[in-house]
Amino acid sequence: MIYLISAYLAGGATVSSVTIGGTGLSGATVTAPTGITPTVKSTTSTSLVVDLAVAANATAGNNTLTVHSSGSPPQTATTTFFVQVPTSLSIVTGTSSTTGEARCDAASFGTGCGVSRTFTYQVNDQENPPQPIQVGGLQVWDAISTTSPNNLGISGYVTTCTNTPAGTNNGPCNVATNALGQFAEQPGLSVCSTVCRGNNICIAGGPTNANQTVLVGSFSIVQSLSYFCDHIIVNGQ
Repeated sequence: MIYLISAYLAGGATVSSVTIGGTGLSGATVTAPTGITPTVKSTTSTSLVVDLAVAANATAGNNTLTVHSSGSPPQTATTTFFVQVPTSLSIVTGTSSTTGEARCDAASFGTGCGVSRTFTYQVNDQENPPQPIQVGGLQVWDAISTTSPNNLGISGYVTTCTNTPAGTNNGPCNVATNALGQFAEQPGLSVCSTVCRGNNICIAGGPTNANQTVLVGSFSIVQSLSYFCDHIIVNGQ
């Protein structure tokens, strides 16, 4: 029998207790391509339970596992193992909220106005359309850098990885995905700018464009950000 099995591609990741069905499987063994190490836990005549350790050098996408029966005569059969790679992020529906700031301290520039946006990211794989990678414990950290234009005059950002030396963002910093492969943008994307304040009231302005480079494990994903006085756009949304 053929099964499509998914796993996260990362050094040390293990997909536990995968069941392969068929016939004549008592005492069967499993071989796999480079980067996937199978460990058979149990067999019966109709099923085989195996742990699959996925290394960083495993091939992304479909991989073929070969099952070798111990019957007489010995037989072999194959099944497909799909390795997911963190390739994109999406905002989880219903988690995004935007809060305006009527007055804020724009660092050394003076009093301004701004906005904060909080939400939860979903880590997705390389498929089209992207599919969620539902794996917990993947370490996450990020860096944000201004691109062009910078109409709000933003000069610095607070990122999810806040406990590493300023400007390095070399994590990890104890932020990780939950069991669904999701993590909260911490402490939220925010802006405070004197450009957003005139005659002691908050006014419209922007954008300041920036790239947010998010590292999920050893994989890098670049997000496109646009900051305005009253909202923040992530990848056009």
